Amino acid sequence: MATVYGKPYYPSDYTPEMTVYARDLKSGKTYSVNVPDSAPQYKIKLPAPATYVFFSWTKDRLGTNVDDPEGLYRKVGALYSHCSATVLDVTCDNHSPEPVALKPNQVIRDFQISDYYYDKDQVPQP
Repeated sequence: MATVYGKPYYPSDYTPEMTVYARDLKSGKTYSVNVPDSAPQYKIKLPAPATYVFFSWTKDRLGTNVDDPEGLYRKVGALYSHCSATVLDVTCDNHSPEPVALKPNQVIRDFQISDYYYDKDQVPQP
């Protein structure tokens, strides 16, 4: 097993309740952990060795869908992308998922799924 300690992130002055997901790229199995609003940290233990794609979805409908003429709210997803792994600002234009290879007994700290600035269809569904 490997352990990932993450810092919840949301581009606002608060962090809403969300679910963090890790999807094994080989098996397709998805693991998840619920993160309460304003939680300072979460922990997810994952089988290793394996390579994962990480993403999150808010529990509540928060973001406005600009394509919807009614302006209905929807859940908001984030992705651990190339931008999350390097520099997340307007200069980064590679929003593709950044796979994370985990080794047995590995511990990762301060992991942050922070890319909310991509085509919304890129975030996997739970």
